[in-house]
Amino acid sequence: MANKESLDDSTTVFYVGGMSRGLRDDSGSIFSDSLLSGIRRVYSSVYDLRFIFGGWWPKHGEPLFVHSKKRGMDGINISFCNFVFFRDFSMSRNFKRAFRSFVSNHKDLFYRKINVIVTEADNIGFLKISRRIKKIFPLAKVCIIVPDLPGASYANKRFRFFFRMLKKLQARIVYTLTGKVADSFVFFSSFMEPFYHRFNKPFIVEQGIAPCQEPSSKAISSSNYTCVYTGKTDDDLSGTALMISAIHLVKKRYHNTRLLIAGDGTNSRILRGLSSKGEVDFLGRVSFQEAYKLQQSAGVLLMLRKNTAIMRYSCPSKIFAYLSTGNPIVCFRLDSFPNDFSDVLIFPKDESKESVAKSIEYALSLSNEQRKKLREKSLLLCENRSAINVASRIKQLFL
Repeated sequence: MANKESLDDSTTVFYVGGMSRGLRDDSGSIFSDSLLSGIRRVYSSVYDLRFIFGGWWPKHGEPLFVHSKKRGMDGINISFCNFVFFRDFSMSRNFKRAFRSFVSNHKDLFYRKINVIVTEADNIGFLKISRRIKKIFPLAKVCIIVPDLPGASYANKRFRFFFRMLKKLQARIVYTLTGKVADSFVFFSSFMEPFYHRFNKPFIVEQGIAPCQEPSSKAISSSNYTCVYTGKTDDDLSGTALMISAIHLVKKRYHNTRLLIAGDGTNSRILRGLSSKGEVDFLGRVSFQEAYKLQQSAGVLLMLRKNTAIMRYSCPSKIFAYLSTGNPIVCFRLDSFPNDFSDVLIFPKDESKESVAKSIEYALSLSNEQRKKLREKSLLLCENRSAINVASRIKQLFL
């Protein structure tokens, strides 16, 4: 654990990225908050330059104008227009204006080492901001976090062709900007490296950060038959339909089994209907803190995200929230998982409801002693991926 004397006081870090509004349970924002907490324990001078972030307007009722006059801006208030296709330009333009004023009041920055950490590699606006910082501070070094490959995301089913063309254009611009600013990378999967190999820059692989949450003081009893899933309810991401089918089979052996789902997405309406029939307990969207309490109380945690081509390039951050509870986890084996995950996760043999049901039954049958050993392994794995340990490894990239 870093102490006051071990902090780097000769370097200033500009932390560029997005943060969500309010209690929104957004995995990207949770990761960003966690990493920032680690960076602040490694460096004494850190400026949080994150934007309050969400979807484009008019998507999902997001605001047209976003005002960032609230937590975390460290003296730089940046507002921007959130209109589709105009947001990135507005963000970078308004940042340029605000940052120029900020630097004029902090002349001492020209006598310090400058490091820049960009938390979202596929955001054009954030990359332009890092380029602006490099123009003012030519010796600044930029580390880019790559949680997802540019252009690699789930397409809108109604506008699939248009969406893909837009993503290809975005990826082309992102890679061009990346080549101009990047000095190092942090990948969420080793499969990402070939896409950035052309830049010939140093990199590390970090699948994510274990959240800073206090685990339950004792392991969950083997008599707990509550299966929990928290997160997006879109079926291509969550596998909620498969969960429900598998639980029906599990109930034949463990009659008291209960499936509890908390989150929001395209399947929410269907889940509310099933909840009214007693087939599932659906809570809808909850805060991160509430989600963690549900995860802690679970007999078994479920994450049935399938091993698609996209998933091999990114490790779901949810798995670290699950691991930090120490409870049994049933999930599919993803290509992005490191080898040490095999010791703490329960993998179904295939993606059928029968295989999933057998894995859930196995998890429910674990004795208290087996659960205790599993918990110890999970928490040890999380310790290696704590915010300060990840931040310390990122610091080495700048040296």
